[in-house]
Amino acid sequence: MNSSERQKVMNINLSNARQLGTDLVEADWIDGCCSECAKYRGRWFSISGRDKRFPKMPYNYPCSCQGIDFSPVILGISEPMYCPCNVNIVAWSNRPFIDDRTSAERAAHQHYIDSIIFENVKQKDKLDYERLLKLMPEIMPKSFSSYRKMKLAETEKFLTIAEKAKDYAIDILLKPETKNVITRYNNYEKLVKKG
Repeated sequence: MNSSERQKVMNINLSNARQLGTDLVEADWIDGCCSECAKYRGRWFSISGRDKRFPKMPYNYPCSCQGIDFSPVILGISEPMYCPCNVNIVAWSNRPFIDDRTSAERAAHQHYIDSIIFENVKQKDKLDYERLLKLMPEIMPKSFSSYRKMKLAETEKFLTIAEKAKDYAIDILLKPETKNVITRYNNYEKLVKKG
């Protein structure tokens, strides 16, 4: 969900809270969240900050993931969805604001970031492939998937294509850090498929 969609959801949830006559919201719990969202997830917040039993709801904080949603709740009626059963919701909501993600959750967040980079590189590769196919059809592979495989493997044929692409001011070589992201992304995907 992008930031404008997230803002729309936030506005709907705040409107719902007003209609319910509550000043409280619960932050959802996303396993693959960023370090900032991890500090807020699963807590109950006071929208206005008037209910001092709960922290004031954060509106703007640096987020590098899909973000968390805040849903209206009513103390004494709503059941906490993310608070451990034997813990008081007020105490749970006032726990230290720290990044408490597990190593698996951190890996899931890294995969989320990697997936964005992976998709951006794939889109650029598609555009580069289509341009080069028009400019140098005699040396280009017949399919985009073949081109991608050659590129990721840095085959001799791909390096020849990369050298000739420079004549058209098109740089198709992967930077080492981008190659690392793609490798990490693919390895994570293989692990997930294995289950």
